[in-house]
Amino acid sequence: MLMRGLLMVPAALVVLSTALIPAEQAQTKTGRVAKVSVETRTVLVDTVAFTVDDNTKIVQGDQAKTLADVKGGILVRVDYRLEARTQVAVKITLLPQPASLQQATGNPAFSYAAFAVLAGIAVLLIYRGIRAR
Repeated sequence: MLMRGLLMVPAALVVLSTALIPAEQAQTKTGRVAKVSVETRTVLVDTVAFTVDDNTKIVQGDQAKTLADVKGGILVRVDYRLEARTQVAVKITLLPQPASLQQATGNPAFSYAAFAVLAGIAVLLIYRGIRAR
């Protein structure tokens, strides 16, 4: 019985310690910026709105940025905390953007044509593989 009581003490401490973790502990969201409002100091990432305050750090690599540098469509990671049902951004990191053929060439027609050629080659290779059997 004494041994059981001694085993219950560490378990109770673990339960109490997890209950005492502050609700404003930082969380993370990665996604695309849907909307930015410099006037209201908010950033909408996918479907989640974040408030930007004076303590929010905005960075790209090791360079400091401002809210005006955050544009719609770019990929970001937001470290945030919850404050009275509001997601307050602690840090916004502008992530490297994945390149597409259209971005690399600046020509959407070229990217569609390149895709069609590659798809045709893939179909041809699959057909030859099936026919060889």
